[in-house]
Amino acid sequence: MQNDKLFDDIKDAIREHKRWVLRLQKASACSGANGTSDDIRRCDRCAMGNWIHRVAEHPTMSQSPHFRTVAEAHDDFREAAARVSGLLVDGRHAEARECLDGSSDLNRHSDALVASATTFWLAQR
Repeated sequence: MQNDKLFDDIKDAIREHKRWVLRLQKASACSGANGTSDDIRRCDRCAMGNWIHRVAEHPTMSQSPHFRTVAEAHDDFREAAARVSGLLVDGRHAEARECLDGSSDLNRHSDALVASATTFWLAQR
């Protein structure tokens, strides 16, 4: 993978991640689910997860401690997002909305994911 392509891809993945979080917030406001919990738990169901899989195949970038931090942050985020989706599917909309407030696990994991991806990106430049 060329570094220029990696830089473009990580920026795109971060943007898509932020859009995905907004869609989950809208789904909670509309009392709907944004995919199944099982789908959300799968790493290959989003741009960030696909980027992680591509970098994991790179012989040197995949060894970066920054990359491992990104992958772990993505796992944590997916689990938190799957919990919210599960609440929506179960009709527990008020609880789901609470899980999306500013200090929620989901938002902390989302912020950690974006920060770690940005740190990885900067370290590779």
